Parts: sequence; structure tokens; C-alpha cells
Amino acid sequence: MKIIILTFCFSISVINLSLAQYSQIIRTANTNSNLQAHVQAMQARADSLINAAIGTDTITIPGGLINAGLFETTINRDTTKGIGRNNINRIYKLTKNTLYIQYSGINIKNSTGKLSIVGEQGGKKPVIVITGVNGVDPGENLVEGSIKLDNIHMQNMITNDSRMNNNCFTCNTKNNLPQSVDVNNCFFEFISLDTFSCDAYTGGAKFRFTNSYFRNLFNPNQWWGGRVFYCKHSIDTVWVENCTVTDGGLIFLQQYSLCKYAYYNHNTIVNSNKYWQLGIYYLEGYWANNLFINQNWVGEDYNILKGGTEDTDFLEMGNFGLDTITVQRGKTLNTLFIQKEFLNSDGTVNQSKCGLDKIKAFVSDNAMWTDTVLLAPYYKNINNAYGKDTKNGITGAPLSYVTTIRPANTPYKVINVPGIWMNSRTADLFSGKFKNIRQQNNHINVQINTVTPGIKDATVADAMAKWDAKQYMVPGFSKADLQNTAYIFGDWDPTTIPGYKTEDGEGISKFSDLNENFAQTGTVLISTIDGLPLGSLIWNDDQNSAYNSKDEYTKLMTSYNNLTNVKTIATGIPAIYKLQQNYPNPFNPVTTIKYSISKESHVSLKVFDILGKEVANLVSSKQTAGSYEVNFYPAKLSSGVYFYKLDTGDFVQTKKMQLIK
Repeated sequence: MKIIILTFCFSISVINLSLAQYSQIIRTANTNSNLQAHVQAMQARADSLINAAIGTDTITIPGGLINAGLFETTINRDTTKGIGRNNINRIYKLTKNTLYIQYSGINIKNSTGKLSIVGEQGGKKPVIVITGVNGVDPGENLVEGSIKLDNIHMQNMITNDSRMNNNCFTCNTKNNLPQSVDVNNCFFEFISLDTFSCDAYTGGAKFRFTNSYFRNLFNPNQWWGGRVFYCKHSIDTVWVENCTVTDGGLIFLQQYSLCKYAYYNHNTIVNSNKYWQLGIYYLEGYWANNLFINQNWVGEDYNILKGGTEDTDFLEMGNFGLDTITVQRGKTLNTLFIQKEFLNSDGTVNQSKCGLDKIKAFVSDNAMWTDTVLLAPYYKNINNAYGKDTKNGITGAPLSYVTTIRPANTPYKVINVPGIWMNSRTADLFSGKFKNIRQQNNHINVQINTVTPGIKDATVADAMAKWDAKQYMVPGFSKADLQNTAYIFGDWDPTTIPGYKTEDGEGISKFSDLNENFAQTGTVLISTIDGLPLGSLIWNDDQNSAYNSKDEYTKLMTSYNNLTNVKTIATGIPAIYKLQQNYPNPFNPVTTIKYSISKESHVSLKVFDILGKEVANLVSSKQTAGSYEVNFYPAKLSSGVYFYKLDTGDFVQTKKMQLIK
């Protein structure tokens, strides 16, 4: 990114500067007096913007180097005597095609309102770059209250010394008020801990992330860092749709939290060190059309797993986890954070409100794949590359004897590599025993090819394996061996701004401008729910612009309701395929359709009007041989003749029915 400076708080002639050069100027040219003068100028400029906005809902904050620090200064000073917000729902608008230099963190108290930062549409996303001055850490953004971010690009690695700045936003509430985080069409880079650290949201949080890219969520010193959000208190809603995340740790961390409603649709998760989702307690949850590439590729430590800190039953963590809702977790006695509405007066769980029969969960049309070919030296320890202990029967995993955090001569033993789809308890819950807990059409260990591979080549895989072995304290690796720049996407340099197909550009207007592209290529996996490719669609401009969240939700709910509305009425293998006449017929308001299939098939049962237009999709799933029935409730259809058609591939039959209202 080339920046033209017209004037600044210290004298520099008109020149072109890259952000890296500007960072050097910050380190060497700012004296305390210069900095103080600049801060005072920004305060005066912020006050002028605030005074001009009295009675309005929006403040447009100018950017550029001349206004370095004005962004956060305006937000922080928009208060009444430094206490209450002048306008609790003020929108702070940033200009397109503009760089914003942030010197210090946002720090506001806004529990009854919402901090809204919105980038102007029609150009490149406004870029917010955080930097220290005179060696002072600018700190993180502290927000008491809710947050809304739209169409902005935030880099969270400090430019003047390349340090990660830990959390991007640390959020809290007051008096246990409910709060929300709403993020749309945003681009985040370099988050070493949490993009949104919300463990102080104690009143029931709502998270909504749509059409966004969280890039290089990586902590070079631990597996667990690199998260989109962190909240271990009761959660009202988690909605994640059409997003991509690369290089995360525990990406969506809601450990010990009861989530009332979860919705994950059309997301792409690439190279998650650990569990892309650390949470197993849901009252209602839907996971559909997602791509998981190299999920939990580092595996699990057997000894930690047996401590029960991740799974209640001390089982391996799967790509999806689900458990019954209880107050205490096995031997660890860690209390589950659960909403009071679900508790009895004695503190026990009210099973009539959140018992197993009340849990709804749907996992459909997802794909999970790990590149075990490139990671074979790590998973199989070919040529003893990363250490093994045949004496103690530990093979196939990195190993180190550690005396600092566990008893002497107690080795790490790595299991669950590559990561599994579901552990035994979760698989049992999704086996079809429970009407409202179902899965269908998922692609397990099916190779996913994307335009940009999750792992480029063997050299990159080797760098990943060495970094992970180092985390397991396997000796023998130098710092040079452990540079993560070999396998993150981009250049790991906060002083360069990604642009069109370059890491040193002028920002992006859409995610397809970037070097990487995680759209599928070759044989594309297509959703049976909506007919779209699985995964995030932000990499295909045409598909992304046509994506309709409301329509998607309707299609997903229809697919779930169709599946859970089907009742198995007989097991065993019927002698023939058969579609029975609906009963009653004519009918109002409901009729039952029965059918039998003689072998496992993908079953389609649809309803058409007299003109041949599809009006209902009752069944679209793989079913084992048996006899079934499904109820048809045509609430929005008018009186008339309709046709229902059963199609199993080997068998097709259509019958007529009549609705009378």
C-alpha cells in the first residue's frame, strides 16, 4: 500500500511511503513532545466531530496518516463527562479506500447500547492497522456492551515489533445484561488469542458472524489460541454463516456453556490445530453445508483427554459433539453454565424443558477431510521423524518426556489423529434413535480439493509437523524450523496490506481479490439441501452475491423437518417397493403417506400441483430398507388435486390426492 502524506505532526515533505516505512518513522521520529502534540490535535479534532454530530446517529471519521489515532479517540471521547455514551447506538462510519492507524485501544462503557463501526460500501474495505508508539503497547479494544462491525478490515498484529496483540476485542457487560456481537462482511488477520473475548458476557450472549473471513488465527506458542470468539457462560445464539477461518485453534469456544440455538451453514474451516468448535451442549443446533479441511490435525494428548476437561465422558473430541444437559461434568465437577429458566429450584436441570426429548440437532451435507498423505510423516512417524517410544509401547505419535507440567518420565501420547467425525456417545445420539437428533448426506474422509490447497506441499506439511512436535516438547528443533510463515496464508507481516493478488497492496473490496481461494475445484461436492457447493461461497463472486440467507434458512429447516417427520413403521427387508395411497383422501388438514423400500436408497418424496410445479419436498435422504410413513400438512396450499411422487432411483411411482378446505 502506497500512502501519500501531505502533512503530519512532525515535519516530513510530501513523499510516497509504504506502511513498513511509515512504521519505521513511528519508531524513530516520534519524540514525546511530538506525540503529545499529535494526541492533543486528535482530541480537538474528535471533539469537533462529536459536537457536529449532536442529534444525529452517525459520525464519519476521516482516516489517513494525518489522522492517525483519530479513529479510537473519537469513539472514546463520544461520552458525557466520560461516563455515559452521548448516543448509545452511535454508528461510526469509516471511509472506503482508506487506511486508519490505531494508536491505542477503544475503551467504552456501553452496556445498554451497541458500538457500531461500519465501512463505506462501493470500494475497498477501510483498513484498521494497530501500532505502538515509543514502545508503548496500544492494548486491546475494551467494550462494555454489544458490538456491530460491517465491511471493515482489521489487522491485529502490532506493526512496530510484529507482536500479536492477543485479543482484538475484550467484551463485558454490567448487571448481567444480555449482549450481542454482530459481524458481517469483515476481514480479520493475525488474532493470537480471541477476535472477541466474551467470557464476561454473563447475561446470555448472541453471536452472529456472516460473510466474513478470519485469516491466520494463529498463536506460535500454543495450540489453543486463534479463536473467533470465547465465551464460557450461557449463550442464547451462535449464528455462523458463509464464513471462512484459517489456522485457528479453538475457533468457536463455548466450553461448559449451554447454547440455546446454534446455526452453522456454508462455512469453510481450514487447518484448525484443535477443535474448530469446543462445545457439546445445545438445546437446538443445525450444522449444514460446511467444509472441514485438516480439522484437529494435531490430535489429542491421551493424558489430558483422560482428565475430562474437553468431553464429559473422557472420549475423543469429534468434529461434532453433543451431550445430554447436566449440571456437573463427571469427576471434574466443572459446573455447566446454564440459563436459570432450565433449572429447578434446587439447582438441578429441569428435564421437562431441556431433557433429551427436547434437544434438536441436525448435521447434514457437511464434508470433512484431512490430508493424511502430506501429514503421513507426522501421523505415522515414518523413519522415526518426530520421536516414538517403542519401549513403552507408544508409537505413531510425537513423544517427549516432560518434567515441568506432569510427573517425571510421563510421556505425551498423541491419539485421535487424524481427528474423528464423532465420538461414540455423539454417534449414538445421532444414530436415529431420537427423532429430533438426525444426520444425513455427510461426506467423511472424502478428499476436498480447493483452488488453494489447505497444505501446499510436503515442505509445508513438514513445517506444520515440526511446529506441532515442538508443542509436544519434542527436542531437537531450532527456531528456524518452527516458523509458521511456511503454512499460513499471506506473508505474516502486519506492515503490508493484502491487495489484489498481492500481500503489499491497497486493501480488498471482496475476498476473491486475495491470493488464496478456497472454492472447490475438480469434483465439487453439492448440497442436497440447496443445490450449492459446500463451504463458504465468499470465494465465488456470482454465488456470493446471489446467496440469500432467508431462503437458505427456509431450505435448511424444510430439510430437517422433512427428515424428522418421517417415521419408521417396520424394519426388515420388504419384498417389493411400494407407495401406498394416502389416508385419509380427500383430506384436511393432514394426510399420511406410507411407502416401503427393499434396499438402502436415497429416497425422494415430493408433492406437485396439477401444473407439475413442486409444492413440497417431504423426504430427501438416504434410508435403509424398511417401511415408512410421513405426514403432509399443506397449510399454505389451496383446495385442489395434487400428486405425490416416490423416487428411489430403482423405483418411481406417482399417486393422486385431493385437498379440500
